[in-house]
Amino acid sequence: MCGAVFFLLTLVCATATLEPFEIVSTTNDPTSFNTNTSLHPLELKITLLQDKPHRSDRNALPEISLLPLHLSNHPKDCQIYHERGARINGLYRIQPDPSTDSFLVLCDMKTRGGGWTYLMNRYDGSENFDLPWNDYKDGFGNLNGEFWLGLDKMHALTESTQVSELLIELIDWENGKVYAYYGTFRVGSEDKGYGLKIGDYSGNAGDCMAAHDGRKFSTKDKDQDAHDTVHCANHYNGGWWYAACFRSKLTGKYIKGNTSTNQGIHWDLFHPNTYSLKQVRMMLRPGELWT
Repeated sequence: MCGAVFFLLTLVCATATLEPFEIVSTTNDPTSFNTNTSLHPLELKITLLQDKPHRSDRNALPEISLLPLHLSNHPKDCQIYHERGARINGLYRIQPDPSTDSFLVLCDMKTRGGGWTYLMNRYDGSENFDLPWNDYKDGFGNLNGEFWLGLDKMHALTESTQVSELLIELIDWENGKVYAYYGTFRVGSEDKGYGLKIGDYSGNAGDCMAAHDGRKFSTKDKDQDAHDTVHCANHYNGGWWYAACFRSKLTGKYIKGNTSTNQGIHWDLFHPNTYSLKQVRMMLRPGELWT
């Protein structure tokens, strides 16, 4: 069958997926974000962590092995893997643009129909997000922990399909959970400042991205915000599509709960900007698939 990819799924113990989860390669280790290996997801042992602090107790954890057969071409995103039968959350190699190199991404194959490609994940403060332009451009962090996928990759993903949709999930320190869905999401090229196009909101978090629609990306060493006197990324910590300055900012310092600095992780229709959130993730997939 031309172009088809077949998956051999070996179930060691079937349980519901719990997050966060760790992905361990049984051959080369694909978990480093800036990997240059040519590893396909050929033999990934996906270990679902029921309780993240107990990382050493491997024997008590459910495991699912995903053993895809030969891949001659890389799918352009996680949704293509999902359409071909993948149902395991984990690392997959994608290639949005056939003329450029492939790269590893973290895929969510279960949430709201599956097929989501992670753009960002934060949940424990292990990664510093107060970084300069080139880090935000190329991406940083670890795909089995906290990370930013990279503006170049976000641009490639949103350019590879006619419409992309974005899902943002937020959790506070009282374990309140809300989400924001956007039916339109696009990141422009670097020469256009990685400008943001976003709209068609629904959800229960409140639309805090509308104020950032059309804005260029700013970092502490590259000021492209709309404020006349304040360098927003430098003052409030973390790169973002700042206006003058923000209603949302998911790249700030990892602070527990209340903060007087406005430098934390913020979504001001969920909590005021004196409160920093506990956990956030951003994911995209091709548009018009929302269920």
